[in-house]
Amino acid sequence: MIRIATVTLPVPTTGTRWQHPPGLMWFTMQCRTAVAIRMSHLEDKVVNSVEPYYTIKSGDVLKEDKLEDLDPKQDFFFAAASAVVLEITMGIKEG
Repeated sequence: MIRIATVTLPVPTTGTRWQHPPGLMWFTMQCRTAVAIRMSHLEDKVVNSVEPYYTIKSGDVLKEDKLEDLDPKQDFFFAAASAVVLEITMGIKEG
């Protein structure tokens, strides 16, 4: 099953938490506007640019397709220099 979600990053100085749905097999992420965002699995890393974090550069699409071992309780944290909407397309295992 394919699902689409949006994550709004409203305030540049605040990180936003996103919990992926159970059975996530793959995803793509991109911003609606040309803004770079930071992403991490560790809280408080993205707001102050403290490693480890990953940057999705302006105009890029992040694709992950090998998520069989992803912890279902693992959250993602995002931050950007300006308010932005992150679009996420996901493949979910049914059943």
